[in-house]
Amino acid sequence: MNSVITTSLKNYNSDIVLAKKISQTHNLPFIKRENLSVPSFINQYQCDYFFIVKNHKLSMINKDGEEFFFHPGTGLIRTKNIDKKKDDLMIKALGVTESDHVLDCTMGLANDAIVMAYFLKNGQVTALEKNELIFLISSYGMTFYDQGSTSLKEAFSRIRAIHTDYQGYLKKCLDEEICYDSIYFDPMFNDPLYESAGITHLRSYASYDQVTEEVLTMARTIAKKRVVVKIRNTDSVFVSTHRPDIVFGGSKSKIKYAAFLA
Repeated sequence: MNSVITTSLKNYNSDIVLAKKISQTHNLPFIKRENLSVPSFINQYQCDYFFIVKNHKLSMINKDGEEFFFHPGTGLIRTKNIDKKKDDLMIKALGVTESDHVLDCTMGLANDAIVMAYFLKNGQVTALEKNELIFLISSYGMTFYDQGSTSLKEAFSRIRAIHTDYQGYLKKCLDEEICYDSIYFDPMFNDPLYESAGITHLRSYASYDQVTEEVLTMARTIAKKRVVVKIRNTDSVFVSTHRPDIVFGGSKSKIKYAAFLA
């Protein structure tokens, strides 16, 4: 059995209700926890990982007993900097105004999407995530996040998370003539410079799809303003027919944003 969903040992009724709802919506078998410890549960049901609802929050525990859950991470710090009227390099690269609609093609833990939505007071972020595990943790995590400011929770409400791959979604946008003001990609690095514990647990499940020439061509057709790709200082930018119009980030910056005008 690949994956199931259960609750904590305390089996609160509200947790059971939410676990069953997620089970039905995402075709995950619901199994009553009984009094099984994590190792016993994994051994009995032979799952690679399982989802657990605890205190109305969703997390994942893998076969090694490591827990993966949603947290805004560096997004929290960056939103506070926005409150202080400090520039965020990603927002600057996107070239958006507060009422724009941004497509985040690589949601992951939604740290970047949160910053976008926080800035877009009258706008919206559509965030795509290919991996269902990561999608569930991030989307339900934002829905039931009970910490942080009212402004942060309002930003969460401006994020529309979709479980899909960006190549198929971009093709759909072309077919249906759907446009976004700016489009963003943050592809996974094979050799990370640094990462949080959350990203470490995420890495083995994440998609390593790269931004190909075809993808960038589609994105530039769909975007009204810019297409932005997060890159490292050592990355060659970009494929044959596409060169960034602007690169945001200083010469000593390890992370940069390559902006392609639409």
